[in-house]
Amino acid sequence: MKLPNINSAFIDLNKLQKYSLNPKHDRGKHKSRLFSAILGLDGNDAEWLKSFILEAIQIYPAVPTLLDEYGQRYAVDFPMTRNQNTANIRTTWIIRPNEDFPRLVSCYIMR
Repeated sequence: MKLPNINSAFIDLNKLQKYSLNPKHDRGKHKSRLFSAILGLDGNDAEWLKSFILEAIQIYPAVPTLLDEYGQRYAVDFPMTRNQNTANIRTTWIIRPNEDFPRLVSCYIMR
């Protein structure tokens, strides 16, 4: 299955730039180090990463995970190749009870 309302998927660029790709963020720095070491990505690549994710979710299946009072969560995994290196990426998404579109929660390299 694909993410519901996939064409309305929302990715906050700040989430990528200031969290997943930020080596100084308390919780995001570990994700950032892997993105940098394996794929050569840093905060300046946030727009590129956003575009890549939006294309990848059109191709790869979404797996429903947790459903709770905050909404329905999904995971979409896909390979990413850059600079001759490949990593398996996991993106997590939520559709909140008062919304009808998937919103990116997290993006990281799976080990």
